[in-house]
Amino acid sequence: MVRAVVARKRAVQEFHEWTQPVSAEQYFLGKDKIDVGDRIGFRRISDACNVLFGTRYSSMQRSYFMPSTMRERYGDEYLLWFPKLAIEGKAVAHGWNNRLSEDGLTIVQYNEREDVQGPEDPKKRVTLAQVKDPITGYREYRFFGVFEFRGLDDGKEIYTRCDRSFGIVRH
Repeated sequence: MVRAVVARKRAVQEFHEWTQPVSAEQYFLGKDKIDVGDRIGFRRISDACNVLFGTRYSSMQRSYFMPSTMRERYGDEYLLWFPKLAIEGKAVAHGWNNRLSEDGLTIVQYNEREDVQGPEDPKKRVTLAQVKDPITGYREYRFFGVFEFRGLDDGKEIYTRCDRSFGIVRH
């Protein structure tokens, strides 16, 4: 029975063999970009910034910002976004309800506590959303692509993925 399930998943490219985990630093060594297909998570925002964008943060609590290392390479075109995805439809951070569509191409964001009139800054968002790993149970930030603001729908901000990869900044 297990072999049949594995064979069926392999046939449709949904089977991912278990491999010994490597650190994010090791995984991205020699790579020049992060891609949606990379199955690497980061425990903290600072870990993602240090590995992917050449920063030296010891901690970081902001979920929407631009490190100076990115500004040097990309100017003001992008910002980093670390949303926490809603769990069972409920917001998990300060009333912000962030929902990723099943196909991973759209994020709908709204605040359950207050009426928000769209993003303060409509720059493209390099997005690493916090999700729960189904195997380990740990919450980690994973890359979901670059998203851009498309408009408001019934007071909810709509973002669509415009790129599935983004260049890593090395210093």
